[in-house]
Amino acid sequence: MKRHINWTEIIIIVVTVIAGLITWYLNQQSKLSYENYVRREQRFVALVSCIHGFGEQTDNKEMRDKFIKELDISWLYCSDEVILRAYKFLESVMKGSNVTEEQQQKAMGELMLAIRKDLIENKKLNKTNLKPSDFRFLRAL
Repeated sequence: MKRHINWTEIIIIVVTVIAGLITWYLNQQSKLSYENYVRREQRFVALVSCIHGFGEQTDNKEMRDKFIKELDISWLYCSDEVILRAYKFLESVMKGSNVTEEQQQKAMGELMLAIRKDLIENKKLNKTNLKPSDFRFLRAL
C-alpha cells in the first residue's frame, strides 16, 4: 500500500529545523556580543587601574607603561571615542605640559565617561573613523 505524503508533517519538520537554525544563530550572536563586552571590559579595567600612575603623588612609571600598552591593545576592541579621549588624557599629563590640574581632571573624567558609555552601549565595533596618524607610539617617562 502506498503511503501518501503528509504535508502537515513535512511543514512541521521544516518549521522546526528553521526555528532551530534561527535559535542557534541568535545564540551565537549573543555569545559573540558577550565575549566582545568582556574583552572591552578587561581593557577598561586595565586602563582604569593604571590611570593613577600619572598622578603627582604616585608618579609610577611602571603603571604609566602598562596604561600605554593597554591603550595600544584597546585599538583592537574599543570605540574611537575611548581611544581619542585616552590620548587627550595622556597629552594633559605629559611631562612639560602646561595643562592645569583642573584640565587634567577634566580629561580624566572625559575618558572615564567615554569608557562608561562604551560599556553601557555595548555596540558591535564594525567601523572606525580613526586614521593611521591617530595611532601614537608613546613611552612613559
